[in-house]
Amino acid sequence: MAFTQNLGNKFISGSLHYSSIETDMSNGSSQAFYPETTTFTFSPKVGFFVKPQWALGVGVSYGYKNEFSNQLYYYNSNSPTTTEKITHSFSLAPFTRYYLPMGTKVAFFGQATASYTTGSIKYRTTDASPAETDLNGLHVYVTPGLVFFPSSKVGIECTFGEIGYQNTKSESVHAPKSTYTTKGFTSKLGLEGLSLGVSLYIGRASTEE
Repeated sequence: MAFTQNLGNKFISGSLHYSSIETDMSNGSSQAFYPETTTFTFSPKVGFFVKPQWALGVGVSYGYKNEFSNQLYYYNSNSPTTTEKITHSFSLAPFTRYYLPMGTKVAFFGQATASYTTGSIKYRTTDASPAETDLNGLHVYVTPGLVFFPSSKVGIECTFGEIGYQNTKSESVHAPKSTYTTKGFTSKLGLEGLSLGVSLYIGRASTEE
């Protein structure tokens, strides 16, 4: 018995992440430290099939991260040190994806992505003047994945990390100017890089022959 799988003519997918973590790091004697981190990301994408198993597409992403902390010294409890770091980032990521169907319900895929990111980081603290840094970066990577179809149009996608190259530049907005560049190869495969998402496959139909 042979199986064929029509993946349709396009797909739409996206992921949404939100977390808020607060930690009490008091040492019980001289100081108390209360860091709180809030993270939000939204990453939709759309792909078009140029061949039965080959798709081209583009994704966009918005990220927000707020790292806030109060550090209180017991000998000066009326004047806590407050620190806040706010990061905004926007990404544009064209990609290509190739599918290897395994029956009518499952398909493996490999995806190559080139992502350009721009954003800013703002720093505020009670001990110094506010500061701001601009961010720009390029990230090229390959991702293995698996999609399961519980219905003809809906796919549950699972990716297993990435292998790639990243080059990020940060530059302070205010004087004195300073620039930092981070670049190198990245590798994060397996359960550590596990990510889940849901996709809508438009025009897809599975047939059994």
